[in-house]
Amino acid sequence: MPRLRAALVGVCALALSASAVSAAVVLPPHAPQAAVDALRTAVERLNHDKAFAEETSRMMGFVPDYVAGPDTNRVVRQTLTVRPEIRQFVENYIKSANK
Repeated sequence: MPRLRAALVGVCALALSASAVSAAVVLPPHAPQAAVDALRTAVERLNHDKAFAEETSRMMGFVPDYVAGPDTNRVVRQTLTVRPEIRQFVENYIKSANK
């Protein structure tokens, strides 16, 4: 049972990482601060736009909740980082399942 639990933790970690950026809006590194500010403002407006919410709900089945703050880059990078022991466990688990 501990092995199954660890596998589920690994799979959940990978799934959460993938879904965390499924609707990412990004700029290239070193983008001008004016562009960063404009994009953040636009994203915040989307979060409060009723027409956008209705349309995306109809088309996608959910309304994305975009995050756009000065800490977003760090939080996304942290979210996408799978702990080495979880990554290793999942790799080993997949290898053992293919035998």
